[in-house]
Amino acid sequence: MKSLIPLVHAIAADGSFLAASQVGNPTNGLTALANADSFNNTNFSVPLTAYAQGWRDPSKIDEILEFLFPGVQVANKFQWYKHDTEADFLIDTDDARAPGADFKQVKASGTIVDSSTVNKGLTMFVDMDEVRTIPNWQQLYTERLLRRCQRNDLYSAIMLLVAGAANANKVWDGASDPDNDLITMIDDSGDALGFNPNRVAFLGKTWNKRNLAYRVQDTAGARASLMLRDVNEVAGYVGAQQGMVINNRVKIDGAAKGKIGGNYVIGFFAEAGVGPEDPSTTKRFWSPCEGGEQYRVYVDRTNPKFAKITVERYNRMVVTSTLGAKKLTVA
Repeated sequence: MKSLIPLVHAIAADGSFLAASQVGNPTNGLTALANADSFNNTNFSVPLTAYAQGWRDPSKIDEILEFLFPGVQVANKFQWYKHDTEADFLIDTDDARAPGADFKQVKASGTIVDSSTVNKGLTMFVDMDEVRTIPNWQQLYTERLLRRCQRNDLYSAIMLLVAGAANANKVWDGASDPDNDLITMIDDSGDALGFNPNRVAFLGKTWNKRNLAYRVQDTAGARASLMLRDVNEVAGYVGAQQGMVINNRVKIDGAAKGKIGGNYVIGFFAEAGVGPEDPSTTKRFWSPCEGGEQYRVYVDRTNPKFAKITVERYNRMVVTSTLGAKKLTVA
């Protein structure tokens, strides 16, 4: 089995970091970066692994991830196409086959990139004296690790998408027209792509800023825009197909807890259920664990007073094309 990220530090329940030397005497609720020692096949848990496949986070982080970076199953080592040209959005005016000839050949375009999925995982140390009277404690701690793994992926996804989108600065207040700004953004993106992007993500406070801007305006247009209460309605109105409001919070190191990213609205093109060659803006490449699962769970009970629960996965998130990826930075 492949090794994971070396154990350089651990994360306590309060978010503070512990040195590697402190992990030798773990405390209950300690979460650590999983290392190779945690991944012994004798500790593989069949029931917890099965439980992990069907578990869904109540805050729907998995759905947000799929919206931002649709999943594409690949081998550990794979190739993807960087779509840095407009060839995939061209049409053919000469696709009629001549008598005795073959059809016109279409080749995949873009720069081929060699890549591989990354083995990621987290381990939680559990003091048995703290949980022995709690039913289903193993499932509870597995849930905590799954949620944290997904939250880590969500943070990485948003940072990558924000960095890959071309920016325009906007102020949304009582004198502005946010939907007009969105229409312009989607139209400009469509000019670059060849058709409009199909997804719009409202990050941070941007969804509230849009609504508040229209609430203080006493015009027919403002009232009409304010009547669009559903984010998918707004996405359709400005020229896209799907919208999502993303205001999840995270805490990083010693910083205060805050929303992931900033106040951005991002228009991009992405489709679910596609392969590594299609010209989507974003993809979440993932490969199965050893038994074919997306998540694999281990329980180490070598020490009778402690249990180590580990969750692993293989994935890599990539912005495969920056063509037409646009964002508004909203003040």
